[in-house]
Amino acid sequence: MKEQRKYSDRKEYIKLAVDKRRKKIKAMAVALKGGKCKLCATIDV
Repeated sequence: MKEQRKYSDRKEYIKLAVDKRRKKIKAMAVALKGGKCKLCATIDV
């Protein structure tokens, strides 16, 4: 019988997935606006 995931495992996975998605969205927004962040004026994302 295989191991079952616990709530804490899923919770950690979801946190990482959300963080990854938010960074991806910010990178897409910065690229759309010409390569600079409107709020902090950085090129890095």
